Amino acid sequence: FNLSHSGALALIALAVGREVGVDVERIRADSPWEATARRFFRPVEIEELMRLPLAERNAAFFRLWTRTEALIKAAGCGWSDPPPDPDADTRWTVRSLPMPPDFAAAVAAEGNGWDLRHRHWSSGRVV
Repeated sequence: FNLSHSGALALIALAVGREVGVDVERIRADSPWEATARRFFRPVEIEELMRLPLAERNAAFFRLWTRTEALIKAAGCGWSDPPPDPDADTRWTVRSLPMPPDFAAAVAAEGNGWDLRHRHWSSGRVV
């Protein structure tokens, strides 16, 4: 299992027989996203961000950040280690998760072809 939280949201990922990681982040307008991206992302990821219209870059940064963080958690490495490249390393599958507009989230797990099932709880009830 893996857990992440941001603001009032929490995500828990459960898997059987495979490593799993999850991340959720509130999209903050005041984020120093460009400096953070240049420090932690691969050059190809930075290029992809910079090709987007300026108004879309901040949210795109958080989508990429959560995908990378989920993968790092699943792989058991840290930000000081280069994370696996999910496009080149077929051991991992990373998926973005549907969230409210001011959040980004992702899950990463070993292998491919796995099913993603999600539940939303609010006020202690399954919604």
